[in-house]
Amino acid sequence: MFLKVHVNDPAGLLPVAKPSPISEPHLIIGVRFGNGAYLGAHEVNSDTTGRDYQMAIPIGEPLNLWVFSRYVTLTDGKGSALDNSGAMIPFEALSGQDQFFALNVSGPALGSE
Repeated sequence: MFLKVHVNDPAGLLPVAKPSPISEPHLIIGVRFGNGAYLGAHEVNSDTTGRDYQMAIPIGEPLNLWVFSRYVTLTDGKGSALDNSGAMIPFEALSGQDQFFALNVSGPALGSE
């Protein structure tokens, strides 16, 4: 099964170009599991409307979607603000279906302008 995350960026606050190996990413998305182990999702698409991330995940294990940014503020699919210092959204993958999350960039983070 796959975790798929779409990040809507209507104001274009995230750069479209992928960061270089020596630059700091503007948005980090991944999964925390077990005793705090972390595995990052891969960015599979980036354009002026947003970004898509994807990664393989185990079935039937308690997982946490982990989202971090120093540059933008984010909301979940219902419009609730996420904690920029490392939001964790609990979920569990079910057999036969990918897990999908939609997030929204809601503005620049304080001090990032």
